[in-house]
Amino acid sequence: MRGPACLLVPLACTSVAWAQSLESLRQQLRTDLRQAHFAQTMLGLVLLADELELSGASYEIDNATNTELQTVSMPFHSRQSDGDGPRLYYEGTLGFAQAKERVDDIYQGTSPGNEAAITTRWRTYGVLGGLGVELPVAAEWTATPIVDVGVGRIENDTDYAGPGSAAIRALADGIAFNWDALAATGGLAGRVDWRHTIDDERRLDVIARYDIRWTDTFDADDSAQEFTARSQLFTLHGDLTGPTGMLVQEKPVQWQASAAFRAFPEGDLFGVDHYVQFGGALLVPTGDRIPYGSGLAFSAAVMLGEDFFGWTIGGRLMF
Repeated sequence: MRGPACLLVPLACTSVAWAQSLESLRQQLRTDLRQAHFAQTMLGLVLLADELELSGASYEIDNATNTELQTVSMPFHSRQSDGDGPRLYYEGTLGFAQAKERVDDIYQGTSPGNEAAITTRWRTYGVLGGLGVELPVAAEWTATPIVDVGVGRIENDTDYAGPGSAAIRALADGIAFNWDALAATGGLAGRVDWRHTIDDERRLDVIARYDIRWTDTFDADDSAQEFTARSQLFTLHGDLTGPTGMLVQEKPVQWQASAAFRAFPEGDLFGVDHYVQFGGALLVPTGDRIPYGSGLAFSAAVMLGEDFFGWTIGGRLMF
């Protein structure tokens, strides 16, 4: 179970013992949540905020809580000036991710007349930066080992409703719900690029990347939210670029067709362990009209997986 769904068993079990003191109940809930690795379920949201390869999007997951996800990220990749040998490689991202979930009755019908509904929003804000060395390994092929470090903030905002809501609020606030924490992230990645020129107007760019990241909370409201966890993700992303026949600033406007595959060998995204993405873009040159940029890209894509759907429409600055 992920998100609020993973709280159902601890909360339902704890709520039947109201003869105990409230503090004893909160301590029991704290212990149960640590044993269930509750806070680690937020790792997927942290990964979304630290997205480096794929675009931000809106997602829907058909799970017990009908999770809705939104993410916005601003990744960048840069290399040292052209050369035949190894080159310094830089990357980074500034991102935001949010998950909204609802449980109609946290007791799941086991306490008639005491129903309690919750609507909860998990938010993460993250910044991640990386440094590597791009190594030419063959014609059109490069390999890049990368070290990444970052920091993020995790927040929860929960509303309660129903006759049992006051009891759940007294029990869970500050432990399971309505809390925030800071987390540090460190990771290693390996990236392989294939840049193939088909002809004078068309090219194919393929990126394969594997990340291992460690996340550790260092400033949490309660010990139930403290965790140290490892996550792994694999990304395969391809772009086919060609001409549209149109000109802007006497330069060609290009089309781009994209496909990607994302998998989580360790960890997941609210129960989703892999998905695919298909999309396209229009690449419009701007000349010197935009400082530090060469053009604008307008794109759209869909993401598909088991009980999972996502979409994105947006734009980005090209360098």
